[in-house]
Amino acid sequence: MTSVNATPQIALRTAGAPERLSARLKAIWRRDGIAALPFLLPFMAFLAIFQYFTIGLMIRNSLYNYSLLDPAVAKYVGLANYRMLIHDHLALQSIAVTLLFAAGAIVTQVPIGLGLAILLNARRRGVAIIRAVVFLPVVTSAVVVTTMWTFIYAPSNGLANSVLSALHLPTLLYTT
Repeated sequence: MTSVNATPQIALRTAGAPERLSARLKAIWRRDGIAALPFLLPFMAFLAIFQYFTIGLMIRNSLYNYSLLDPAVAKYVGLANYRMLIHDHLALQSIAVTLLFAAGAIVTQVPIGLGLAILLNARRRGVAIIRAVVFLPVVTSAVVVTTMWTFIYAPSNGLANSVLSALHLPTLLYTT
């Protein structure tokens, strides 16, 4: 008798476990979702405005024939622009060149990136120098680089003209 009664109790205890777990997960999601909302809303707004809205506007504008000088005089032409594009030899050639360029870029950049990643992850002598050379453009600010080149090419007291003066060569007026 006791074994018969024990089985339904175990079944009752395990039957409620997914519901409790589900309620706990829902509470965590509710808490974390509300906490994440202020961080996600600006991104979602920018994504909607600058990505989705502009893509929709581009698709709508592709169905019209209008001049950029006078966009108020737009005439709906439907898919005629696409029919004209399919029959245009130069458009098809530029699409083919673009696809060829993209394929070439992928075929070369992926193996080079993978090789650099493997090289930079290795524990060998000299890897620190290679890491510095590879990551230097990432960490160097464009403003700092511009300021440095401005100091080098300064017409009156720049490094380049100082070296030329030390070598008794005429100084140059660089565009700065």
